[in-house]
Amino acid sequence: METAIVEDRPAAGLRDAVENATGRGARVGLLDTGVQSGVPGWSCPARAHYEVEPRGRGFVVVEKNAGVDRVGHGTACADILATHAPGAELHSVRVLGESHRDLAAKLVAGFAFAVERGWEIIAIGAGTASIAARDELFAIAGEAERRGLLAIAACDNRAERADFPAGLPNVVGVEMGWFARPLAFRFRPEATVEAEALGVYVEAMRPDGRRAFHTGNSFACPHLAAVAARLRERVAGMDAVAFREALALLGA
Repeated sequence: METAIVEDRPAAGLRDAVENATGRGARVGLLDTGVQSGVPGWSCPARAHYEVEPRGRGFVVVEKNAGVDRVGHGTACADILATHAPGAELHSVRVLGESHRDLAAKLVAGFAFAVERGWEIIAIGAGTASIAARDELFAIAGEAERRGLLAIAACDNRAERADFPAGLPNVVGVEMGWFARPLAFRFRPEATVEAEALGVYVEAMRPDGRRAFHTGNSFACPHLAAVAARLRERVAGMDAVAFREALALLGA
């Protein structure tokens, strides 16, 4: 594949980044169920905590003094990210709680906020089947591309159900697979959901301080985001196009 990133960074250099970089200098926005603060025996990796809250007829993003995760999902994903990209700077945006009420609108608000903040990598652990939200998410993802930001989103665990933003052409969608190495992946550029990363039987932290094993597409998302953070440490300004080129080269 003759692309700028391949010409500038041979495959060996990209592989070295995936294997040995730490994600230093990359800011990662995690849109999920929040990241719990004060977990016994665990240093919360989130630099800042935000939550999408209703205000009037819409939603706003509010910064919080501490993180809350009543589901445990976002905490696990943050632990995965911190484990495999320890040099990255993590920011948590809570878009989902114990119910999926208003999820589409919260995703739109949270995604727009992440793009406004200019976080280089935006990892989205939830999706919506809302057609109305699809167009808004597509527009936000387009703005992310224009700013050189990379959006990665987990698809729904039900394979027959299309959801967004994972199914959008300007977002890198990811689903779970089993791999012997935690940062291994497959890339299928012709598929709607292009990437497959480790998301089967993944050990990660829970809000109660215990570790547990997790399976699901959304646990593949932080693994791929860690790959992106490691690559971005070595490839300055790597956007979604360049990331796809690297994935195609390395994940065939």
